[in-house]
Amino acid sequence: MFKNVDPSDVSVKQFVTNKRFTVSDIDSGSGVFGLTGTSSSMYAFAVDTADKTTFTNSTAPFSHSFFHIPVFRQIKHMYYRDWPNPYNSYCFHSESIRKLHGSLTAITVPREFYGEKINPGSIELTDDSADSTFTIVDDRKGNLYDNNFSSSFAQRSASANGSGSQVGNVFYEHGMLVFTDTGSYSNVGTGKGGDGFQLQFESTQTHYEYEIGVTANEGEYNSTTNISITQDRSGSMRVAENTPNIHSIFAPGDNPTNGTGSLATFYNPTEEVQGFATHSEFRPYVTTIGLYNDQNDLLVVGKLGRPIKNDDDLSLKFIVRFDI
Repeated sequence: MFKNVDPSDVSVKQFVTNKRFTVSDIDSGSGVFGLTGTSSSMYAFAVDTADKTTFTNSTAPFSHSFFHIPVFRQIKHMYYRDWPNPYNSYCFHSESIRKLHGSLTAITVPREFYGEKINPGSIELTDDSADSTFTIVDDRKGNLYDNNFSSSFAQRSASANGSGSQVGNVFYEHGMLVFTDTGSYSNVGTGKGGDGFQLQFESTQTHYEYEIGVTANEGEYNSTTNISITQDRSGSMRVAENTPNIHSIFAPGDNPTNGTGSLATFYNPTEEVQGFATHSEFRPYVTTIGLYNDQNDLLVVGKLGRPIKNDDDLSLKFIVRFDI
């Protein structure tokens, strides 16, 4: 027996979850890459001689090479060239400070890690590319700065030019950290000059909680077609003689001892049920609820914590909750 769900009994709530990850410059096999970009002309660009950074892996995604000039031109085109025009700049943040010089370094994080976007305010990059260790964090507005000079950055970022200790930008929706400072921070994210880097961040993912109420009114769902109530469980369907591919319906052979024998041409359905099913107080128990779409495809199966007797004089309502 099927029944339509009343639209008023369906509610959808959304909630956001965050998960913290820690990656390093040796995690290129997971899609985390530290890249170098250099401003130059693409005229007569030759892959055999052009500067590039290569990551070698023995397993998927195997080896990758990133050429410095195309890296710079792509990042400039996407994030810096038309700034602050919001229609031509990806990952627009009105309070970010974007300045690009003749070179850059970048760290890429794959979408399978950051989900919908990197959670603003969750970035902490520890880098040993210089004599001292840098701790780079973000300000929730798309700017990266040295945490050792956080007070300086807070003061100057409010000004028109906003210099301070800013070292680059983070583009949360693309999982991209770009370091534009050409001084002490020029090797941040590349793993050069020291012991590499370690990046911590939080992913962002929106989930949807469905709550669907299904009701069994008085007298509904108080019968069963389960074969367990048939007398001696003798058959449940008739198969016409000469039915093709009958082996796909019944077991091969009617001799369970050695699996040999012949199939009967038909089976007679039983006409009697077990005595307990004829009692006036017989009521089935609800153990499972299935939700189907308009094409009768089973989408959701809900299992009750314990069987619930379906009383003929009561209306029962069950709440099915699931997240996607």
